Amino acid sequence: MVSRWWQAFLVLLVIYSAWSSPFELAFKKVATGSLLYVDLVVDFCFATDIIVTFFVAYLDKSTYLLVDEHKKGSHKVCHTYDVPYGCGINTAISNDIPNFDWKAAPWGCFCFLNLLRLCRLRRVSELFSRLEKDTRFSYFMTRTIKLICVTLFAVHSAGCFYYWIATRHHISQDTWIGSIIENFEDRSIWPGYTYLMYWSIVTLTTVGYGDLHAVKLQ
Repeated sequence: MVSRWWQAFLVLLVIYSAWSSPFELAFKKVATGSLLYVDLVVDFCFATDIIVTFFVAYLDKSTYLLVDEHKKGSHKVCHTYDVPYGCGINTAISNDIPNFDWKAAPWGCFCFLNLLRLCRLRRVSELFSRLEKDTRFSYFMTRTIKLICVTLFAVHSAGCFYYWIATRHHISQDTWIGSIIENFEDRSIWPGYTYLMYWSIVTLTTVGYGDLHAVKLQ
């Protein structure tokens, strides 16, 4: 029972990582500010899961035998958990540098390190796979919820990515958001997030692009 609650808790942390990684790429203020400590706590939870996995028996898929040897358990961790979870430790490296010149870094390399945490989404994919095979749940509803989640993640990620591109453009007035809002980088984060979500939704769901709009001719 405890194991199930722990797995459910980790899924929630994975959902948070899927939201925060692109968000922190777009808004560097939160990457080194308000979300820094939350990210450290999340990474600590996943690091704890790696350690606990060493001492938990597992079912070998090839032989269907219960394996409880620590050496073989470490083999399982190295091939299953270290990539999606271990990559998340980069948050402590990339975010714990509040005075780092992010724009001077080539292609924002430290920003993109956070995106490695998206490897954890495999746990959510495995959860949906189990639910689809579980007769207690509606297959149609499970697939529908999965489609909605994938769509929201695509909209969120695309919007954050293009906002990041706009912040790095040498002429901000020529970008999709800079042509509408002057000095958008200096404004509050949440209005900017609202704009990028609107732009992303319009771009992905209509014919045309969200950055095309009417302007006043001089």
